[in-house]
Amino acid sequence: MKRRLIKQSRSTLTVSMPSTWIQKNKLKAGDELDVFERDTTLLLEAIQKKGEYNFELKIDKDNAWYIGQIIRYCYFANFEKTRLFFTSATIMQTIREEVQKLIGFEIIEEEKDYCVIKNISFEMEEEYPTLFRKVFLLTIQIFQELEKEKPNLQIIKSLHKDGQRFALFCRRVIIRNLDSLQKMNEYILLQRLTMISNNLVYFASEISQEKRVITVNEKVNLLFCKKLYHLYYTAYYTPEYNKLLALNEGREYFTKMIRKQKDNTFTQQYFCEIVRLLSSSGSLILYGGLKK
Repeated sequence: MKRRLIKQSRSTLTVSMPSTWIQKNKLKAGDELDVFERDTTLLLEAIQKKGEYNFELKIDKDNAWYIGQIIRYCYFANFEKTRLFFTSATIMQTIREEVQKLIGFEIIEEEKDYCVIKNISFEMEEEYPTLFRKVFLLTIQIFQELEKEKPNLQIIKSLHKDGQRFALFCRRVIIRNLDSLQKMNEYILLQRLTMISNNLVYFASEISQEKRVITVNEKVNLLFCKKLYHLYYTAYYTPEYNKLLALNEGREYFTKMIRKQKDNTFTQQYFCEIVRLLSSSGSLILYGGLKK
């Protein structure tokens, strides 16, 4: 969509707004807009009128997965204000727990049968590069905790939780400002980094439930995955494209290594999935290097 600038005075230019956008946001002459400036981009956002909500829904079942999906939908849709009605205190508690997983989403009002969630994250978007890198680093910390003689499952889960919060926030920022193929690739990468972190938590939980120590082969697989992950991390932030080849060589070596392991355990699937996710994300390294 293109618009032509209209000269109003010696130092003032104006531009017309799309009528469909005006109607959708119920705007009229004299209404105010929020204006955000980002390099060559100028963003206009309709200010939510008092008493109006972007989304409303009644929740009558205390299902954490269902409630989480509803709240994440509102988060990724960039709704400024959401009102959720509930039928029990346990449902409200689940809503609180799910909102706490999302950076920039806060419950600003709570009554006996509904709550209002407000998006306050717009001013935090400048932290995107730092939080994006943090997603990488938190997974490295999980690897380091798993290397210990007695890994602490609670520490691992806490690191994983923080990583998920940062990844979800970064994905939300990308959706809000999706303007290039590079951003799309960053979104895909965040999803895969989250999946890698998930597999490490699955492995740690398996060991904890079985109340045993990590076997020799599991330790070998863990250290190999950590090395490959660190290779990917450094390749993404430095334009050394030869590391792309090293990533593929690592995948081939790991495949041969794991086939030779005699104690074929259930946990091998987690390491295989980590290697698969890293090797299948090779082209995303190039987009990281393009930023340099």
